[in-house]
This record gives sequence, C-alpha cells and structure tokens, in this order.
Amino acid sequence: MRMGPRLLLMLAALLVPWGAGASVFDQFGFEPRGVAMGGAQVAAGDGHVAAYFNPSMLALSKEASVGLGVAWAQPVMDVHTLELADHSRLRLAGTPPDYGGITLGALFPMGGKVGNRVALGIGLYAPTNNILRSEGTDPALPTWYYYHSSPDRIILAASLGVRVLDWLFIGGGAQFLGAFIGGFDSRVNLFNQTIETRALKNDLAVRVSPLAGFTLDFPAMGLRAGFGYRAPIQLDIDFPNTIDIADVGTIDLQIKGVVHYSPHTFTLGVRYCWGPLTAAAELRYALWSRAPDPSIQADLSVDSDVLAALGADERFDASSAPASPGFSDTLEPHLGVEWYIVPRFAVRLGYSFRPTPVPLQNGDTNILDGNTHAFGAGLGFNFDDPLEVFTKPVRIDLAYQLLLVAPERTALKGGDSSVPSYAYSGHVNNVSAAVRYVF
Repeated sequence: MRMGPRLLLMLAALLVPWGAGASVFDQFGFEPRGVAMGGAQVAAGDGHVAAYFNPSMLALSKEASVGLGVAWAQPVMDVHTLELADHSRLRLAGTPPDYGGITLGALFPMGGKVGNRVALGIGLYAPTNNILRSEGTDPALPTWYYYHSSPDRIILAASLGVRVLDWLFIGGGAQFLGAFIGGFDSRVNLFNQTIETRALKNDLAVRVSPLAGFTLDFPAMGLRAGFGYRAPIQLDIDFPNTIDIADVGTIDLQIKGVVHYSPHTFTLGVRYCWGPLTAAAELRYALWSRAPDPSIQADLSVDSDVLAALGADERFDASSAPASPGFSDTLEPHLGVEWYIVPRFAVRLGYSFRPTPVPLQNGDTNILDGNTHAFGAGLGFNFDDPLEVFTKPVRIDLAYQLLLVAPERTALKGGDSSVPSYAYSGHVNNVSAAVRYVF
C-alpha cells in the first residue's frame, strides 16, 4: 500500500465512530432499586423496569404506574506505562467523560374482559450530554471499550406481559436503537480550483431487537423464578463517500462499522421474600464471542482513465482488513437484598461481578477492559403528598454504586510496536435517584 492511500484510510478511521459495547442498563442498572440490589432484576424487578429485564413480570402489577429518574456516572480510569522512560510515547484515545441520563417509564395493566391479565410497559433512557455519541478514535490507541461512548445513546424498550395461569407469566417486547446511514458526494474541478457540486445525506434508521421472558410466581411461598432473554443489537455505520474529479476520475471511500453492540444475553434468577426481607440472585450469560470487530473498516478505490493509461490505477486501491476481537462469553452473578425496616422505609445492598470478555492486549489491538466488581447500596421510602395533589403515596428511591475494574491488567508490547507496554485499571462512581407514583 502506498503512502497516499494509507493516509486516506487513517483519516477515515479518525472521522467516524469507534466501537463500544453493552447497554447502560446492563452496565449500571435501570433505576436506583436495581442499581442498589446489584442488578438482580430478572425475578425481583418491579414496575416498568420489567419491560427491559423480563417482560413477563409486567403482568404481576394490577395498578398503573409512572416513574422518572436521573443518573450520573464518573469513570476514573488509569493507564500508565511499565517503564517511566516510555511515558512520553504512550498516547491515549482520551479520558472517558462523566455520563448523565434520564430514565422514564410507565406500566399500564389492561382491565375489561382481559381482567388485568395483560399489561404494557415502556422504559426509556435518554443521555443528557448527547442524544447519540460515538467517538472517532484510532484502534491503535488504548481505548476503554465500555466507558468512552457506550452510555451516550437512547435506549427504548416496549414490552407486553401476560398472566397465563395464576403462577405462570410470559412476555415479550423489543428494544430500539438508531442506525447511522449516510454519505457524501462531490464533484471537483481541479483546473479552475472549484467544487462544482456537493451533497451530504445522513439518515438515522431504526434497529429493533426482541426481548422475551417468563416468570413462575408462588406468593404463598414467597418464591419467584424468572428468565429473561435479550437478542443482540448494534448501531451500523455505513458512510460511502464519492469524489468525482472532472476529467481525472472518481475516488470512492467506503466506511463501515458496528458500534454500540450488545450481545445475546440470557438471564436466570430467583427472588425470595420472608416478611420485610427480600433476597434476589441471578446469573447472566452473554455471548460476547460473537461480537464484531469494533474497529472501522475502510475501502478505497480509484477509477481514473488517466491513471489507467499510466498503469498506476490499482496502486491507489486499498482496504483495511477486518479481524475478530477474540472476545469470550461471560457469566455474571448478581446478588441483592432489600429490607423494609418499617413499611415505608427500605434499605438495599447488592453485588455483581462482570468478568471481562476482552482478552489481554499483548498484540496489535488496544481495547481496554478488566474484571469488574460492582458494590451497590441504596434506600427507598414513600410519603403522602402534603399538597394532596396525589391521593396515593409518592415513592422515592436513591442509590450509589462503586464499580472496581480490578485487578490491574498489563499489555505487553513488542519492541516494534508504536505503543509501549502499559498497565490499566480504574473505578466508576455511579449515583441515581428516581420518583415513582402508583395510581
């Protein structure tokens, strides 16, 4: 590959997004109750959060409800060289920013002839920093896979739950994500140094991915078991660029890729209630081994009669070679407890462990991630509206979560690598608050 095509491909990689994975609901949680309880929600989630984690549980509710929440997360990540002399050679893709977002949800049981055996639920997450953001970085630079831009995307889940028997519930729905499709066309006249035509087109198409679940509920025993499934979803990048140079030829630069990828996810959990105490546990299996290459693919081709006459037309064609990221499937345990000290006040604790799907980065790639321990704590309370606008109590939930990316991992690079050997670790502070009203 000659230097000209190589520079064009490098420029293309810097102008478009680079991959990031996992939904913000899976990373941090939906609402404070789930955040505090270690994300154990497939059998213990209540209200509209079931629209994402286990649609069948929507039918457990016989009363309509609405909720509004806010969340904020602060990644504090560290990357440093193994040798102090290599510090000046280490270039990073940037520092993961703080994240902020709003959650909205609603649950609507259907009465009439269905007799509250069917319920609809929706859940929405909207980032406050950016409606949709994907960073353009060089895959050769160390980049945090989960924390650079993954939380900055809208997530919408809409589901339906059905009570089949008094103890059996089934449900299904879908989550939605936008797909960025567009391109740029122009005609350049080199002889009079003008751009005669120029057109840019961008579309935000919608990608839909199914959700499903079932629940076995035995309230007399205080026992409930739940299963949830989420199909993979991703944001596709397709950005063709055509430059028509008058009387010279045409340059085509095709840019494609996949960002905001979430894998097949299977979750099985149980919840047990004993008076004011609730305990929940679940296992979440994610098929990360099927994850696509997170780097952008670029293909350059030049069609020119002038270059063809010189026998040099093919020398300007170039392409980037896709490669498997080598991710591994993961099995995550999630544990949580909730204790109502008094009928209107509850405290919650939780823990989860997410083994990283990302292998050691001793080769050419620099995808940063590590095993993550998440510790959660929170409280919930409800009170009567002093203004008497609402006839029923208003519920408030608060939570704090600490995610530790530990132990520190090391990337050992060869002597011919442009990146020196380095080590990395970090932690994330996550806080959330929500208000809910049951009609």
